[in-house]
Amino acid sequence: MSAPREKVLVIRLGSLGDVVLATAVLEALARERPAPEVHFVTKARYAPLFEGDARVARVIPLAGRVVPLLREVRRERYGRVLDLHANPRSRLIALCARAGDKRVVDKRRRERRALLGGGVRPDARLAGGVVAWHADVFGAALPPPRLSVERGAEEAAAILGARGLGPGFVAAAPCARHATKAWPRRLVAEFLRAASREGPTRAAGTLLVGGAGDGDRLRSLSEETGSPWVTPPLAALPALLERAAVVATNDSAPLHVAEAVGTPVVALFGPTVAAFGFAPRDPRSALVEIDLACRPCTLHGGDACPLGHHRCMEEIAPERVLEAVLSLLAPSAAATLGVSRGRL
Repeated sequence: MSAPREKVLVIRLGSLGDVVLATAVLEALARERPAPEVHFVTKARYAPLFEGDARVARVIPLAGRVVPLLREVRRERYGRVLDLHANPRSRLIALCARAGDKRVVDKRRRERRALLGGGVRPDARLAGGVVAWHADVFGAALPPPRLSVERGAEEAAAILGARGLGPGFVAAAPCARHATKAWPRRLVAEFLRAASREGPTRAAGTLLVGGAGDGDRLRSLSEETGSPWVTPPLAALPALLERAAVVATNDSAPLHVAEAVGTPVVALFGPTVAAFGFAPRDPRSALVEIDLACRPCTLHGGDACPLGHHRCMEEIAPERVLEAVLSLLAPSAAATLGVSRGRL
């Protein structure tokens, strides 16, 4: 009789981009031999990402009060608990889970805060970003984050077909949870209009993509520029972005969703910086930013620029973003515009 599989509890409550980065741990656990039985705790709104995911035996959604969830994890017997969130609620969940091996991620808060206001070199402990910090908890190097696209493939194809698009389009994700992380609306509109005139991007087509609360902004941009828009169900988002050739995005969740399905990004960073751990990982991706003494000004973004000018995003020219997109769509066309790869 074979021994029962080890059960492992992985905790990452939110936000969406962080949950996607946590899939590096799920991928590593799935590659262990024998593979353990993985239970994954996350907020209920992110659970659809993992329905049908072979790496996860059970998704335990957190919706509302935490007490019922605590009872659930208490009933299990885990060999390991990996807390990738490290906040009071996740620590309470880990505490209630019965396991001999409990580990909590070090999110490098002190090192990241030291960078605020500019003028400080990144600490060596920030190297490698969030996935490297998760590797410290896991105890070994991790593979890249990965999301499955199978469940949402049919719906993603229908969304694109209804908008006259096929694989290879350019996705633009102009929204962000925190206002200062978002590229100003007028610049997004200029980028989309320029893309509609440039041969490779005109041929590929553009699609505005956002979350459930972004519909008004996307609709307004669509009416002004003619680019279609969509706020897909979360379960279909990975499959949708997997069909894109490139995703132009702020420092927000679509960056990580796109890379987790193999699509490179052009990422616009303003109030935050790459050293915070959330920079693009794909070597094909590009990071677009402005060098300013006041950057970074916040760990997560805010409602308004502390200095009132928002230059970090206002001065990112649409032409720069378009050139970076072209460097992925049509390198020869981008070369004529003087595009360099990597940080732009």
